[in-house]
Amino acid sequence: MTSNKPKILIFIDWFLPGNKAGGPIRSVSNIIKHLHQEYDFYIFTRDRDLNDNNAYDSIKINEWQKVDDTYHIFYTSPKYLSFSNIKKLIKSQSFDIIYFNSLFSLWFTIIPLVILKPLKNKAKRILAPRGMLGKGALALKKTKKNIFLKSAKLLSLYKNIIWHTSTPQESNEVKNIFGNGSITISAINIPSILNSKPNIKKEQGVLKLFFLSRISDKKNLKFAIQILNQIKTNTIDFDIFGPIEDENYWNICNSEISKLSKNIQVNYKGILAQNEIEQTLPNYHFLFLPTKHENFGYVIAESLSCGCPVIISNQTPWRDLENKKIGWDIDLADKQKYIQTIQECIAMDNEHYQQMSKLSKAYVSKMINESNILEPYRKLFKV
Repeated sequence: MTSNKPKILIFIDWFLPGNKAGGPIRSVSNIIKHLHQEYDFYIFTRDRDLNDNNAYDSIKINEWQKVDDTYHIFYTSPKYLSFSNIKKLIKSQSFDIIYFNSLFSLWFTIIPLVILKPLKNKAKRILAPRGMLGKGALALKKTKKNIFLKSAKLLSLYKNIIWHTSTPQESNEVKNIFGNGSITISAINIPSILNSKPNIKKEQGVLKLFFLSRISDKKNLKFAIQILNQIKTNTIDFDIFGPIEDENYWNICNSEISKLSKNIQVNYKGILAQNEIEQTLPNYHFLFLPTKHENFGYVIAESLSCGCPVIISNQTPWRDLENKKIGWDIDLADKQKYIQTIQECIAMDNEHYQQMSKLSKAYVSKMINESNILEPYRKLFKV
């Protein structure tokens, strides 16, 4: 039986069962989870996780397959990736929408857009920049990105694109780069409500922190370690979760860890699978993530949902946290404020902490239940 639902082809470098690429995977999987009854989703993605040499176990490669009557997926091998094969894939069905989940991806955005330019393809084209146009993100590999963006504008690569932004701020970032005529639709990323176990007690003089993200310059782990190096008394446990994306950066972080006082214990815990998050995070008091930029920050939402308040930078959409009593968003230039905040958290008693924990859970739940969060997606996917 043929479906009358609009067909959406999604290009994304990495998808389930992968998790090393972090937020973008959760962004797309949550869209599908909530809207698969209204749209037919077709996902074109790699057959392996970020930086892995081997394909996922027990998957079919280079052919369409259906998953749980929810979406269709095509896991491409590295050898399959070619101009002609992607062109064949785009022309294989009458897709109503083609959705790109990255700005700079060669095989999953740039080449498909080049293929589409001369084709008489009427599919609506949507691109989610996923925070790649923020100042903090553009500052990394700045020269290379500037050259690419100038070239892309000259070639009109992103002409006729609808930009899926996560916040009004990201809409402004798009217009600053591509002009005020750019069409943007802001649809906030859909967080998950996690059914976590009760949070641990908070003893005065003891602090358990965690970092959960890709280990790279953008996520700013080195800065977090340097802040902790200013705390010379009391007991701090700092556990690090996430894939090591940049080995050189990780070596620099290890060098900083070696300088820490004995009162601070740092452990690298490896990659935390998505299905382990809700049982793991309540073992900690706070997320410590002084990131240089996030267009959303799934780990922030998940931490709050698990009842863990957050200590983050002011380079995310999660703002005014101190007034909301669910954490702190601090200017990266104000190192003294970070130090004072860590000291405040060390001194915090259990009653104060449990109140923050309760408010954190309630904040995410309210955000989802009261924001009519799916309506902007229906506007985005209107054909």
